[in-house]
Amino acid sequence: MCANISEIQMEVQNRPEVKEAKSEAIEKYWEDLKAHKRHSRLMTEVMNGPEVKKRNSEAQIKVWADPDYYAGRTGENNPLWKGGPQTYGWGWGDIRYFIKVRDYFTCQECGTKENLRVHHIDYNVDNMADTNLITLCISCNARANFDREYWQDHFQEMIRGIPNSMERRKVEIPFLLEG
Repeated sequence: MCANISEIQMEVQNRPEVKEAKSEAIEKYWEDLKAHKRHSRLMTEVMNGPEVKKRNSEAQIKVWADPDYYAGRTGENNPLWKGGPQTYGWGWGDIRYFIKVRDYFTCQECGTKENLRVHHIDYNVDNMADTNLITLCISCNARANFDREYWQDHFQEMIRGIPNSMERRKVEIPFLLEG
């Protein structure tokens, strides 16, 4: 009668020379892993060390000290330039608070409740309609400044899912209606 494959495997694995070879291979693997970790830790210490930080800082100071480099990356030459400082109209603080209340003091993109901002969906600071404003955390708000067309469409779609702001105002924050 033939022995099944698992019995043969067990017999082979239990041979002393196989056990010794496996043991040596495992030991070598762990030694290599420890050496790799030591090397990685050393490289991390070197790359994040004070000398490297100082050298990188000095290099950045030199680069930014070049007037042509500086002029090519600041103000209107910066790819993020949107026409200079923008000012918010009268009552912005109250409107901003209302929008945060409406959105339950929660970032409508990621759900965090920390470092909240109110974002203008159409990027026009003069448009303070509650359907143009949404609560975002500082990270999501920063991300929304890249690929603006995508984010504008995304947030407009999202804001459609928020119940009518005037109805929520009457139900949830009646103190705003009191004179």
